[in-house]
Amino acid sequence: MHVFASNPKDIQEVCQLLRKGEVVGVPTETVYGLAADALHAEAVDRIFHIKGRPLHNPLIIHIGTASSADRYVRVNATAQRLMDAFWPGPLTLVLPKRNCIPDNVTAGLSTVGIRCPRHPALQKILQCLDRPLAAPSANPSNYLSPTRVEHVVEHLKGRLQWVLDGGPCERGVESTILDLTDPQHIQLLRPGPLSLESLEQVAGTSIASRNEPATSDSEDSAAARTSPGQMALHYSPRTPLRLLTAGASSSAIEAGKAPVARVHFSDQAAAHCSESPTEHHFFLTHQEEAKEAEHNLYALLQQIDHGDFSEIRIDPIPEGSAWNALRDRLTRASARRCSPNDER
Repeated sequence: MHVFASNPKDIQEVCQLLRKGEVVGVPTETVYGLAADALHAEAVDRIFHIKGRPLHNPLIIHIGTASSADRYVRVNATAQRLMDAFWPGPLTLVLPKRNCIPDNVTAGLSTVGIRCPRHPALQKILQCLDRPLAAPSANPSNYLSPTRVEHVVEHLKGRLQWVLDGGPCERGVESTILDLTDPQHIQLLRPGPLSLESLEQVAGTSIASRNEPATSDSEDSAAARTSPGQMALHYSPRTPLRLLTAGASSSAIEAGKAPVARVHFSDQAAAHCSESPTEHHFFLTHQEEAKEAEHNLYALLQQIDHGDFSEIRIDPIPEGSAWNALRDRLTRASARRCSPNDER
């Protein structure tokens, strides 16, 4: 796999590849994406092939400026306020699509998720192309999202030819997704880096949550999906992951095959945890800070996945809305597969 640098010459080369209908790994402020021209149906098909992504799981399109959104979606007044307040940034809005968006981008739906990312290298690419990019996370379907270029290289080698190195991702979890097809009844489809309170303040109305994991990942259940991030199993390491409940007994924690990776939400919690010869301790933050935990989550799980662990056990997730994005990702990551031989 060829790794481009974030310099003007390499960015121009990336733009040329995208114009030709190629797929390139690109950085965003959330996670690395697998980008192709969203108006080029065959290029979009290549994304699904490289990821091994189900065709009924729609993609998000990325644009360079809020002012260009109306070319691709029908923008209502509430959406415009949210764009003005949070773009460029980690907010995806689901809106009625224009006819120029191919059906394979939206899995045949009449809506599409759209966002304007903040990463400077991707901003230069989008402004150079003046076309939208479809860009799901640059990883095999359902696996951990990549937050560093080496994650993309490792997990897509042999599948992807090019990736642009934009450094570690700033936020570390995927964008917040709102369904604004009915601006009087806004729905939160996926929690992310933006707080529900800040979104409601700008929207001028309450936002209902509809981010509970689906009971099935079959195509039959896909009719209710209006965006990525709705599948029951998602963001999942290869090592089995289990969420611990508050007050779990030490005997329950010690049960199982050794060794076990134990993940804490602060180094203080790790320090006060009873040691076990079969437990290896990791922590996500220094002082139980949600944004730091989001930034570190996927990189830490990638690190643990490289170890020889029988299971990953996650401490009880702290209370409060600040932890909703982590709660969503870890709940989906801990979902059980139908078969242990299923591929990520």
